[in-house]
Amino acid sequence: MRSKVKRALLTRRLAIIISLLATQLLWEAKAAGTTNINQPLFSITPAQPVLQLSVTKGSYVAGEAKSEGEFALCLANSGPVSSASHCVRQLVPEQSGRAGFYFVASSDSPFIVSQSNHPVDITLLNVVAPEHQTQAMPGFVSPMVARAYQTLQAGHLAEAVWRSLSQNGSPIIEPTSKPGESLLTFIHKGAQFNALIFGAPDRDHGWMTRLGNSDIWFKTYTVPDSTVLSYQIAPDVPQFAGSPFEQRVALKATAQRDPLNPRLTKPASTDPHFQFSMVALPNAPTFESCVDACPLLGDIHQFSLTSAGLNNSRLISVYTSPTNQHPAPPIQVILFDGMQFSSEVNVLASLERAVLNNRIPALEVVLVDSLDNSTRAMELPDNPQFTQMLTHELLPAVASVTSRSFAAYNRVLAGASYGGLGAFTHALRASDYFGNAVVMSGSFWWADRPDYPQDKYFISERVMASPMQSVRYAISAGLFESSPTGQKGILSGSRHLRDMLTLKGYEVYYREYAGGHDYTIWERALIDGLMSLFPVESNKG
Repeated sequence: MRSKVKRALLTRRLAIIISLLATQLLWEAKAAGTTNINQPLFSITPAQPVLQLSVTKGSYVAGEAKSEGEFALCLANSGPVSSASHCVRQLVPEQSGRAGFYFVASSDSPFIVSQSNHPVDITLLNVVAPEHQTQAMPGFVSPMVARAYQTLQAGHLAEAVWRSLSQNGSPIIEPTSKPGESLLTFIHKGAQFNALIFGAPDRDHGWMTRLGNSDIWFKTYTVPDSTVLSYQIAPDVPQFAGSPFEQRVALKATAQRDPLNPRLTKPASTDPHFQFSMVALPNAPTFESCVDACPLLGDIHQFSLTSAGLNNSRLISVYTSPTNQHPAPPIQVILFDGMQFSSEVNVLASLERAVLNNRIPALEVVLVDSLDNSTRAMELPDNPQFTQMLTHELLPAVASVTSRSFAAYNRVLAGASYGGLGAFTHALRASDYFGNAVVMSGSFWWADRPDYPQDKYFISERVMASPMQSVRYAISAGLFESSPTGQKGILSGSRHLRDMLTLKGYEVYYREYAGGHDYTIWERALIDGLMSLFPVESNKG
């Protein structure tokens, strides 16, 4: 027995030593500064679920994980590490396929820990040591922050200024002289070099400004007083010489919920890096979201769907609501990115609440997993094989599980972003199956080829050139979703498509929200879209 234990310990130690040597050789082979690695490919196995990285404290690390099965990754600071119980933060929540991860090392030589019964391949994409990170900060001051600055300049301690500034939490909401507007100021304390708002109410993420020489940071926006958004604050985002995309995603290494804001969109997660704070200004439309444990009265069935045409498998969840007094017959909603809608917000609980309040018909919701980002980008926008999967594989499989059938008029495709684009195009292609689409923040800047003219919208042009189909559309977009480059974007594309559909004679409902590219908005837009398509006063079947 002792010899077996010794052999196991020696094997484990040897695996760690090999991992350390391989990582060390990698770093020594690269020049100092930003390291675009794209290799080596480490494999974390169930037998050896720990990978130690030879990086220094404060280093920015970006990587990609891939597995054939379900997996999750977390980060531990010191050894010996044997399980996820030693972890200090989550890197990848449970999923399959590919996932990116980003973090700033809070210790020398941290550990990546796998939670999986399958091997997980790890590719390190970028590592930037602290001495090669740079700084950048613009700024804007609200009246309340201006008073705090004056107090600081008068010689008061930063701690006293912060207590006064943060006494009512964050963000700070102030009136303006213009009706319908408010000042929204995000504040943070403790960052050494910079701070950034992930989910800021503008066309890009918002860099915060340092207050004097203190460690207090702020950023103020003028927004509609009906604004709703979710956000994180990323302190000390690593800055380095890299591509715009590499620099942009670096914020994920430190982004976390606002500790001054108790309202969260993801209460199921206990890791602040995977929690988002939420703010709704005083004149935001009333919405009763479910933020705590919300047991469902309806039924849920899950099964794995293997597609012969797409050559992949995905998890399908089917929720059936209680009955209600809505005059319309029950409807079926196929929701793309269903797993994300369930984890980012409590979408099923919100839909059930709308059913019980007779705001929408009783329904069956089919949550469709998108697997990973590369598969999502290939399938959702305008893929005929994906349409074929929906009509000839998904719908029969769901019917065999639930023993229910729906006419096209009572069936809805729904999604956001690429999912919104997909809901539109797949319904347009298969209107005999899908008579409705709820299109949220659709990626209508998209075209099927890179050289498509910049002054035209591919989907709008297709609508005008195609015969009219029996589809009704509820389309929405956020006021903060205009393109950061001034070119085609989600907001302008949605408006253009609305106009083309109206000109063509389609039944289309359109709404804009004082929000951004945000599940907090989409949760509301989904229910509003269903209410528009199936109003209480209607009894069409």
